[in-house]
Amino acid sequence: TSKIAQVGFESSWFNNSLDVNVDYYVKNTDNLFMNQSLPGSSGFTSIFINDGQLRNSGLEFDINAHLFKGKTAEDFSLSLGINGEFLTNKITQMPIDLLTGKKKIIDGAYSEGHSVYDFYMREWAGVDPANGSAMWNLYYNDANTNGLFDAGDTPITSMALYMDANPTANVKQTTTGNYSQATQLYVGKSAIPKVRGAFRLNAAYKNFDLTAQFGYSIGGYAYDNFYSWLMDNDAIGQNNFHTDIRNRWQKPGDVTNVPRLSDNFTTDTNYGSTSTRFLTKADYLALNNLK
Repeated sequence: TSKIAQVGFESSWFNNSLDVNVDYYVKNTDNLFMNQSLPGSSGFTSIFINDGQLRNSGLEFDINAHLFKGKTAEDFSLSLGINGEFLTNKITQMPIDLLTGKKKIIDGAYSEGHSVYDFYMREWAGVDPANGSAMWNLYYNDANTNGLFDAGDTPITSMALYMDANPTANVKQTTTGNYSQATQLYVGKSAIPKVRGAFRLNAAYKNFDLTAQFGYSIGGYAYDNFYSWLMDNDAIGQNNFHTDIRNRWQKPGDVTNVPRLSDNFTTDTNYGSTSTRFLTKADYLALNNLK
């Protein structure tokens, strides 16, 4: 069930030389369609439920400036316009766990106060210059408060789940060459851009018209899955490589962000696995139309 409220205004300034239109909206959605994991003892791995709340809100604007206005239809005229949207997406209430009756973080990836478009994954920590192995960030509960990851300290597999159960944990950070041991967490990046929209130019003189429209997006991130395939540590000849593979680690002391190539499928299989290594800025400026 979705409910939406919207308010806005349209205005014209400086003798109709500047048009400014602004709209603000809030859309609340209740009883989301979610897949909730179940323990193996239930006989099922998951079940679809209707629960939880999501809020989308945004500010949309459209500004058009008439820079030159001719007195007749054949006189030179020029106008510039820009529109855009600032979008916010946030989970405002988590669903109830069918087994405990309490609010539940969905498998660590969705939690209250975060967007469904926030990236939740392991953090890439670069390459060990001593042996060329890949590294990822590992967060742990420093139980003895000595600042070292040692016996008695608890490694954190999923930050959201762990902090939900242990809100007073003394969390510290180190690195690991074991991908499965690395911590999954919100990495502070979202697929939602800070602002996106288009701007346009309209010019006319006598019987000639020129119209151009550009699309833009600023501030969002995307996961480059194809690049991860081309940088994976596959067997030689099994797959194509990106030219960046030339920057791979080759000898002790090499400083690079591309790990070693090897045929060790026991320890080196996760170099192309999901992590912030393959997050890239999704900013763009594109010419959509010109006539």
